[in-house]
Amino acid sequence: MAIDRTSSLDLLVRLDRGGAPLRAQLEEQLRDAVRSGRLAPGLALPSSRALARELGVSRGVVVDAYAQLGAEGYLVARQG
Repeated sequence: MAIDRTSSLDLLVRLDRGGAPLRAQLEEQLRDAVRSGRLAPGLALPSSRALARELGVSRGVVVDAYAQLGAEGYLVARQG
């Protein structure tokens, strides 16, 4: 069974290096993507390493954003 993965381009994530903290920006944009329906239920997000590489940020920024959104119920995280 193939997993439909999305990328930062599909998510339309844009980070402003001179604005709010990068993690907060990423959280807000992913939260908005879920709320607006751009991120459909069951759609697999990029791995934290892949998204960090695409956005040019540390993996920790993405891991922390994913963890926060998981805690809020916006994402379900699985390892591996």
